[in-house]
Amino acid sequence: MAIPDNLLATLEEECFYHITCKSINEKSLFREDKNKIFFLKKYQNFLGDYIDTYAYCLLDNHVHWLIKVKQANIIHQNILLIPDEEKTILQKRFMEGKDLSVDELVVRQFNSFFVSYTRSFH
Repeated sequence: MAIPDNLLATLEEECFYHITCKSINEKSLFREDKNKIFFLKKYQNFLGDYIDTYAYCLLDNHVHWLIKVKQANIIHQNILLIPDEEKTILQKRFMEGKDLSVDELVVRQFNSFFVSYTRSFH
């Protein structure tokens, strides 16, 4: 079940957040330790350019992160390092300044990360 918009925080630059992700029906997110390593690598690939991770806890059916959102100019610099042909539509929109805030970019990257891991896991 999705969280109502009025309960979600707007992610602001240079601010800290406690992020959680919980499985549906208490199902396990990880079958074995190698799934956790895969999960963390995928997390870094999808979110490393946008947030700094200060702590995390991987439990069987949920995950906790303590993150800080990077400044827009740092995110911009990180995206510049990605070859144009590898940039996502979201990254291109952010670079062009087209109606995409840091909040929207990070939230969509989290969503893409969760979808990607779920597809890989199942």
